[in-house]
Amino acid sequence: SRGIEGILTSQSFASRDNRNDSSNDTALSSSSSSSAHHSPLEVTRAVDLGTEIVSTLKLIMTRLLSDIVDYQTDENVNDTLSSLLEVLLLPLLCCTSTSVDSLSKVGVALGQVWLYGWYCQAGNNCRDDDGVIAQCAARTIADLATTSSQPSPEGSSANRWMVGLPDLNVLSPVRGISATLPDSVLLRPGSTDTSSSLLLTPIGTYLIDLCLHSTDPAVRLSAIRGLDTVLTRV
Repeated sequence: SRGIEGILTSQSFASRDNRNDSSNDTALSSSSSSSAHHSPLEVTRAVDLGTEIVSTLKLIMTRLLSDIVDYQTDENVNDTLSSLLEVLLLPLLCCTSTSVDSLSKVGVALGQVWLYGWYCQAGNNCRDDDGVIAQCAARTIADLATTSSQPSPEGSSANRWMVGLPDLNVLSPVRGISATLPDSVLLRPGSTDTSSSLLLTPIGTYLIDLCLHSTDPAVRLSAIRGLDTVLTRV
């Protein structure tokens, strides 16, 4: 997967922008110099192989998440998943050659991997476990929705990858998170009388905003499908 990472990263949106503007100092600028060494066929093969691995990972994560009892997780497994996040999932998400179908699979896998990490955080916390996961999910979605245009120094682990991403690529992991979260977290009432569930904020408001204001038909269609998915959970 390390070889795949190098090819995908060289074709990332951030790397492309860096080549167009040499003064733009992005987190992935060090990879841009190698982009000329990868042919379109190599990139296509890397995306296809990466997507096949992601499809297998989704099946593994479905079983792994279903086997979690009382928020008991394995830190070694979480470390391995964190590595896959950096060398496979995020590079695929940010590659200019990743297809819409592949983005959908990557988004779900990202949601699963993040959820396992949030279970780890909840298991190490004596407070309300679902509340910890809800806070982690809300923070990650907020990071995804904002850092695509403006990087945040306190963003999630995905922060450095997200700068300059199109809405369709950002929407993919948001949909993945909303599809992966258990009902006890997604539909959990807010912690105060004036706050709402994750289904309404930030997930619902983000999807509705894209439905209403995006000029890209593919983004609007994906947002509508995302809304349809989460509304069936109510």
